[in-house]
Amino acid sequence: KYFSSNSCSGYSSNKPTGNYSLNPVATQSFIITPNLILNTGNEKLTPQSFKLEQNYPNPFNPSTKISFSIPIKNNVELRIYNIIGKEIATLANGSFNAGSYDVIWDAQNISSGVYFYTLKVGSFKETRKMILMK
Repeated sequence: KYFSSNSCSGYSSNKPTGNYSLNPVATQSFIITPNLILNTGNEKLTPQSFKLEQNYPNPFNPSTKISFSIPIKNNVELRIYNIIGKEIATLANGSFNAGSYDVIWDAQNISSGVYFYTLKVGSFKETRKMILMK
């Protein structure tokens, strides 16, 4: 299955490009949207560094929001792993413009437990822990 991002009128330069695929191991859904940050002059602000936020809510049931920021256009990978390191889902795998993004992951068909999500952008890599509690 392939999903493309939703566009946000007036901010097309901030939307991710390419196709995003789900890992065939489990059926899940997700949404990627630009997280637009405006300054007082209504001009878009570009993030100054790479950042992966803690998911919210955490613990969660059945969906959670994962936010990340990238300061330059680059290839982005956002993957979810179980406690033994097996990849559960690929939420993003493509080229993204500089900006901040929110990914909503629906884990309705996934078992309760501890999971890790990893953001890889060029040489930047960060992993955080989340808990799915049903």
